[in-house]
Amino acid sequence: MCAKSKTGKTSRKARPDKVKEKAEIAAFRRAIGVSEPTFADWRRMPGAPVTLDVEQWRAFIVENGLGVRGSRPMPAREAHLTDNVARRNRLLELEIQQKEGKLADRSEVDTMLTRMGSLQKTILYAKLERELPAKAVGRSAEEIATLGREFADELCAIFARGVEEWQNVG
Repeated sequence: MCAKSKTGKTSRKARPDKVKEKAEIAAFRRAIGVSEPTFADWRRMPGAPVTLDVEQWRAFIVENGLGVRGSRPMPAREAHLTDNVARRNRLLELEIQQKEGKLADRSEVDTMLTRMGSLQKTILYAKLERELPAKAVGRSAEEIATLGREFADELCAIFARGVEEWQNVG
């Protein structure tokens, strides 16, 4: 509704129902201890109570870790913030380790393990199927066992060099 003032300009009159509603909301905000902007933000949150019921709002505040009492955040909110900081720190640690070459991508490790496994299998079969039988002809069981240990030591040395080579790539 617009009315003409003494100067001839139109002005809006405050509707009594809106004034009453604003006064109720202000009293409610004081009851739960929040500012107007904060309450406006909270009302837009999913799951926020529709009514101005103090108990429902207090439950909503606790469930969502909202609010401040004095200069200390409420426990749920404080725990949430602490968890977020811990997650950020862990991500930063991982990023630093990766840049320092102390951390490898899983795909790189998978590729390396597949390559090494294939190579080790090839070497193992070559030694056991080709070299050992030829060297074992006419030897005693004890001598064959000694040859087997020598082959095993040689294979372990080859495998260790492969791992060392991969570690030094980064």
